[in-house]
Amino acid sequence: MFRRVIIPFLLSLIILSPLFIFIFWYFNGILTYLATGDGRENGVEFLIQNVASVDDPSTNVDDALDFIEGYINPMIIFSYGWHNLILLFWLILGRFLKVNRPGVARRYKLYWYLISIICFAGLSGAMYFYMDEYDGFFYMQQDILWPFLIGVAILSFVLFYFQSLFFTSKVMMIAIPFVGIFKGISFRRNKDED
Repeated sequence: MFRRVIIPFLLSLIILSPLFIFIFWYFNGILTYLATGDGRENGVEFLIQNVASVDDPSTNVDDALDFIEGYINPMIIFSYGWHNLILLFWLILGRFLKVNRPGVARRYKLYWYLISIICFAGLSGAMYFYMDEYDGFFYMQQDILWPFLIGVAILSFVLFYFQSLFFTSKVMMIAIPFVGIFKGISFRRNKDED
C-alpha cells in the first residue's frame, strides 16, 4: 500500500505544486501578495484585456483584484486539491482491484474513464457552481464563460492523464488508455544498429 499509493500520492503533491504556484504567482506575485494582498500586474492586465466585463477604466483594476482574490485564488487551491484527491482515489482503487496476471488490468479501463470524467466534469462543475453562487460571472464577459469552462475541462483531463501515467503502478498501467504508445517509445539504441 505504501509503495503503490502513498509514495506516488506524495510525489504528485510535490511535482504538481510548482505548476499551481506558478499560476498563483502569475496572478498574485508571491512577494506582492504577502506584502499588500494586491495582484501582480501581468495577471491584472490579462484579466482586464481578456476577462473583464466592466469597461469603466476607473474600476477595472479594482474589479480584477477582487476577481483574483475572491475567485481565482480559491479555484487554484481547489484544483490542486481536487486533482490530487482524484489521483489518490485511482491509486487506492488500483491497489485493491485483483490484478494477479498480465493483461488483467485491461478490464479496468472503464474505471479509469469514469474517474477521469469525474475529474474534469467535477472540476468544471464546481467552478461553474462557485462562480454562479458567489456572483463571479459579474466580472466575466459572457462570451468567455463557455470557453473558460471547456478550457478548464480539457486542461483537467490532460493533467489527470499525465498524473495517471506517471504515478500508476506497473500492474495497473495497462488500464490507462494509449499507454502502449508511451511504453513503446524507447531512448535506448537497438543492438542491431551497432
